[in-house]
Amino acid sequence: MDILLISYLFLFLLFIAGLIYGGGLAIRTLARHWFSQQMLLITVPHERQQSVSFNHASGMREYGVTIEILKRLHEQHISCSLEIAVPAIGEELHCYVVVQKRDCERLKQIVTAFIPAAIIQSADNYDLWLDGTEATGRGLASTRDFTVSYIEQVKPYAIPLKPLKNANLSPFWGILRVFSSLKTLGEGAVLQLIVKPAHPAISERISKMINSFSVGRYHTSPLIDSNFTLACQTLPILEKKIGEPMFTVTARILTSSPIAKTNHAVFKNLEKYFEVTETGVCYNALTLREVKNSEKHVAELLHRHFNESQQMILNASEVATLFQFPMSHTAAAKMKQ
Repeated sequence: MDILLISYLFLFLLFIAGLIYGGGLAIRTLARHWFSQQMLLITVPHERQQSVSFNHASGMREYGVTIEILKRLHEQHISCSLEIAVPAIGEELHCYVVVQKRDCERLKQIVTAFIPAAIIQSADNYDLWLDGTEATGRGLASTRDFTVSYIEQVKPYAIPLKPLKNANLSPFWGILRVFSSLKTLGEGAVLQLIVKPAHPAISERISKMINSFSVGRYHTSPLIDSNFTLACQTLPILEKKIGEPMFTVTARILTSSPIAKTNHAVFKNLEKYFEVTETGVCYNALTLREVKNSEKHVAELLHRHFNESQQMILNASEVATLFQFPMSHTAAAKMKQ
């Protein structure tokens, strides 16, 4: 009797263990699917043959559409990596969005709602090196030269960028120009923006500061530059910053070439579009900084790691100065159709 009871108890324990293991396996499988990332390639057929120029009007349309898409992504609490890449073989610019699988369908719906002609399909990772180096960030300097840089705000984040009135003057279109000039074989590059909806507390901090200033309680604040002119006409400039959804952003650029001199020239061409021009004391600016420990930052870029030390706080319009979704009338920047 005791032996039979022990046998039943043993079988019962085996059954419970099976449930726990099977349930754990199911949860792990679901978690991998839910939180794993999916790379999407976005292409838009051109309406007609475009002239080889960067058109101001079409650029402003893309800028406006991108702002609206970013607003919807913020509403849906969707984080993603926005990327423009030129593989080591080929000259076309590819537009990618990397997003968690759970958000994949929602992102597709948002993009196609504003760009009906967009073709969105799953894609494999692109190759920026001809030598087949594994994407681990180790040993990349053995056969080729590469440069990693990141974009940062010159002034504290509460000070907004100057409103964009000409698409040709945005950093994004400058980046497209440089990327479009890369050689078909051997030269690669990628612009990567990891974009996450900012915590509401960030906007609240700026709002409290503005409210304090508006009733005459002036005080120093780490959120603005000490040279910022506090006056009735300048407070609306700060209000515009929080008038749109806010994002935390890490923005990086990697360029790669078999020849160090060529790669250096490409970086210098990119740097020109981030040279700080006169924005006055009321507006912010962006600058491009080359990193020293390149291999570490290559690994972060390849694995799409959000680096908080390089974090920017940007609203939707500001993000759109650094990345814009392609449209059917995108000017000829060798964008993949």
